[in-house]
Amino acid sequence: LEKIKDSAPISKIITALTDKNITMRLFAVEALIRRGDITVTPYLVNALNDPYSSVRARAAIALGQIGDVTAIPALI
Repeated sequence: LEKIKDSAPISKIITALTDKNITMRLFAVEALIRRGDITVTPYLVNALNDPYSSVRARAAIALGQIGDVTAIPALI
């Protein structure tokens, strides 16, 4: 997943969000952040339900960085 750049197809990143490996999921969250637009909000909101707190925390921080107000209910 380290090879995924900003121009990577979103489908590959989304698939990585559900990988069994926590590191892959964390890299996927980071890749979504690098995309830098609100179209990734639903995927980050879904990541808030990850079984690992580190993935959930990074997704929450990412949502704050993106600034999409539609994510507020999921963060409360």
